[in-house]
Amino acid sequence: GISAANENTSGTALHSCGAAYVHNPALTYGSMIDQDGQEYKTIVIGEQEWMAENLNVSTYRNGDAILTNLVDSVWSTTDQGAWSYYNDNENFACPFGKLYNWLAVTDPRGICPVGWHMPTDDEWSALVDSLGSFAQVGVMLKTTGELEEGTGLWRSPNQNASNSTGFSGLPGGFRNSITNYGAKDGYGYYWSSSLNEEGKPLYRYLSFNNFLVYRYFSQVNTGFSVRCVRD
Repeated sequence: GISAANENTSGTALHSCGAAYVHNPALTYGSMIDQDGQEYKTIVIGEQEWMAENLNVSTYRNGDAILTNLVDSVWSTTDQGAWSYYNDNENFACPFGKLYNWLAVTDPRGICPVGWHMPTDDEWSALVDSLGSFAQVGVMLKTTGELEEGTGLWRSPNQNASNSTGFSGLPGGFRNSITNYGAKDGYGYYWSSSLNEEGKPLYRYLSFNNFLVYRYFSQVNTGFSVRCVRD
């Protein structure tokens, strides 16, 4: 189980950085340490083990720094991997982690820790398929509660969100090359390492106002959240 030090008074299991309303206190989590020495909870879902927190590394596996502090014009045109905090505000690091462009997540130096990798589109599909009803999967993957009620991190209604899987999906928003930052508190976007038939990178996203997990494509210079999966 989870030690008392890792729960708050309401029995909501805390994120490793101390934020409330993230993990499911009824479940047993594993742990993983990244190349920067940060610890994350992990969770077994079906045949897979996923990070149960958003990635927050600032280096590749080999120790090279990932580009950051890019102004909008550079962010939207760089041909290298890069990250930023939402709105360039480091206060969002806990519990939302960093937003990475697709060039970072597919860099051959590796953004996921040793023993872990970026999920392919097929691995995302395996996660969704293992949970049964497609129409209810988002409920099982999202953290519980509502921002307006002070009981969670998602905008209302976030209805029926149970986090029954322990995946603890968070509404971290995005950074793109047009409107810059957006959708925080309402949407959580997660990269895959795969391209669609047109050569566009694929991702999944969760929404505050329904039960679904969406599959769509974006641009390589978009910044999304990242979850690694165990090899």
